[in-house]
Amino acid sequence: MRLIFLLIFIKCFQEPVLCQSYDLPKKINLVFRTENNTNALAAGGIPEPETVPDYIRKSLLSWQNNGYPFASFYFDSVRSHGSAAFLGGVIRPGPAILNGPVIVHGDSSLSPSLVARWIRFRKDEPFSVSASDRIPDLLESLPFAGQLRSSELEWFGNQAIVHVYLRKSGTNSLNGIIGLLPGQSDGRLMLTGNAEADFTNLLNRGIGLSLRWARFAASSQSLFLDLRAPALTYSGLGISGQFELFRQDSLYFRQRARAEIGIGAGGLWQIRFGLQSVNSSQNQPGIRIRQSAGSLVLGLGMESVAAGRIAPARKFFHAVFLPGIKNIVRDGIGKRTAQHEIRIQGAAPLWHPPGRFWLRSSLDLAWLQSESLTLADQFRIGGLRSLRGFNENQFFTSSHALMGIQPQVLLDQKFLFSVFAEGLMYQTELQWSGLKAYRYALGFGMGAELESGSNLIQISIAGGIMKGLRPGLGTSKIHFGYVARF
Repeated sequence: MRLIFLLIFIKCFQEPVLCQSYDLPKKINLVFRTENNTNALAAGGIPEPETVPDYIRKSLLSWQNNGYPFASFYFDSVRSHGSAAFLGGVIRPGPAILNGPVIVHGDSSLSPSLVARWIRFRKDEPFSVSASDRIPDLLESLPFAGQLRSSELEWFGNQAIVHVYLRKSGTNSLNGIIGLLPGQSDGRLMLTGNAEADFTNLLNRGIGLSLRWARFAASSQSLFLDLRAPALTYSGLGISGQFELFRQDSLYFRQRARAEIGIGAGGLWQIRFGLQSVNSSQNQPGIRIRQSAGSLVLGLGMESVAAGRIAPARKFFHAVFLPGIKNIVRDGIGKRTAQHEIRIQGAAPLWHPPGRFWLRSSLDLAWLQSESLTLADQFRIGGLRSLRGFNENQFFTSSHALMGIQPQVLLDQKFLFSVFAEGLMYQTELQWSGLKAYRYALGFGMGAELESGSNLIQISIAGGIMKGLRPGLGTSKIHFGYVARF
């Protein structure tokens, strides 16, 4: 078989200055050969003939993402020389287009500059087709408002104007989760859960503030404060700060402060980094421990749809790594050691055939390693947001793997029914004890989510299985959550 050389020459019909300004390709050389040809290869390798359209598409995209959205391509010449074929093509850049203003329609009262920063659309920058394709997904993840209809692009002169249609959709919320269960000693019903107030758009500038108070049992309480500004620049840069207090009787105490900076990493993804400081103590007969730790915060995350809405297609992923140093004072003797923490959480639909059925999965992996840990340092699992069928935050773990599967049926736009099974493999020991030390728990049941106006009601009926606990009516849990938006 004959060796065929295919050369595509792409010419630029605009001024040479434009080509230099954006460093766009003017020429692509592709070399092909048959499988049994043993001649030397081209420096860039040998692309297959069917990849030629992809090279053309990439060349066009380099123009379309640098201010020429109407760039087009066509072949203008064909010639052959011996066993080689030469094809010449032309790219017509078309008119240069800049980003124009973002115009907000509807009753959301959001600042247009805030929306522009959220969708990464900076005025007077060269228009990008790839960036504009991401605007619908970014608007879907907007926590400050809902969409009345899809956004639109308007070409006006040499500008691209974005029209977004947003409605006010309860940017603030009161959120409560309640668990009912019989007491372990006297069998009387015990109320566990938490209450949360969330303000997501203070001053119409996207500033968020969350307050959460939780009571896990009669003697355990926690307080959580989160302040965030997620859209300060057009690159997706944002900042956040968190403060948490935890107390159990007079035995365990912990306070944690974290400051983070987030930077957009393309689309919905965001890279986070920052610092964390933790102080904890343990006071028991014969044991007095004081600990202080400082850690770096390295994270990656995304959310496709804001939480607090019925959205079977919602996807999210959060991963954080915290390497740090801990100072330990045990009975008056000080020591310094390393402490490392990893947490990976995510959920996504696995299967969605045509219709109203969704099969969702969830994952929560956590690992905490240190020479010395107290109960207050550990992860907390259990309840409506993690492992249903058990008390809110029943499990204190130093490492765990939680996996869930949940078939869902959207019976109505405002009513979602589901069944679920969630499995937990965990270790409670304060020091690493090997794989044999892991325990297991399984939660299963059914649940529903109902939207009433701007409010969301969540209810689940679940049973749990673990060592020493068998499923039954007396051990079943009713988890009830209510999100009131205003």
